[in-house]
Amino acid sequence: MKLVLVEWADSKRMSDGWIYNNEVKPSVCVNKSVGWILESTKDILVIAPHRGINEETNYGAISIPKCAIKRIFKVEKKKVKKVK
Repeated sequence: MKLVLVEWADSKRMSDGWIYNNEVKPSVCVNKSVGWILESTKDILVIAPHRGINEETNYGAISIPKCAIKRIFKVEKKKVKKVK
């Protein structure tokens, strides 16, 4: 499985309450998610950030519509350093 960082656009709430028409400021929320690709179809990319020891179990999988994806970066393990 390939480990990737995905930049994707999502909807964004403009206010916690009522809003006047002249207060509308259109914007998009751009998210960054890292995970292993579990499935990729013509329309959907499924990634999971957590994997079990046997690599057959995953946790936290999300399904991202490909039309929302801005960029995908392959995460490569060139040098791994133990932090603690």
